Amino acid sequence: MGTDIHGYAEVRRRGAWEKVGAVFPYHWFDPTFPESEQNPRLTDEFFTERNYNLFAILADVRNDHGAFVPIDTPRGLPDDLSVEMRAIVAARRDRPHDESYLTLAELLAFDWDGWQTPYRGVIPEREWEHYRKYGRPRHWLPAIIEGPPIVVLDEPDYMALRLHPALHDRSKNYFIRAAWTESYADAVAPFITQVLGKLVLLGKPEDVRIVFWFS
Repeated sequence: MGTDIHGYAEVRRRGAWEKVGAVFPYHWFDPTFPESEQNPRLTDEFFTERNYNLFAILADVRNDHGAFVPIDTPRGLPDDLSVEMRAIVAARRDRPHDESYLTLAELLAFDWDGWQTPYRGVIPEREWEHYRKYGRPRHWLPAIIEGPPIVVLDEPDYMALRLHPALHDRSKNYFIRAAWTESYADAVAPFITQVLGKLVLLGKPEDVRIVFWFS
């Protein structure tokens, strides 16, 4: 089964925390249909995608093989939750686990661009030019079973094949074994652009936080 995140933002005003309303983009919004309660453009949940890279960084959840260094392990819910958040927590029916929270100050202090995570996999031939230009593929597989018509080559062998076009068999599907690194910021790009970009507008970093859990 998969894992999902459920979380909201809070702002501290006059010493008390208040839940933030619907200011975050809803990932599943369909612009081809009218905006409605079932198809909202904005939501109060700060992140509605299933991104295991983000889960690992925020709270060491779904951190397969320890690929990411987390900001912290789950801390539990804060004792000073807003009234609105207490009501949401009391109404949960999704078997929550790994409850936690992080302030905007902690999120901004984290070195999203400096931390890198390594990847190894096979990339389809159509991704080769993008991989060579940008240092990472857009699409890749952890592994693939080799056999007609699939041919898997190491990078040097594929580069040699490209130097001799006559040897390139168009009836075969070529894949290339590759290794690359990706910054944490790139690994969770929607969170950086859509969530942090909104949070910084809400108040001072120490007076803004996200409260979340998983199911």
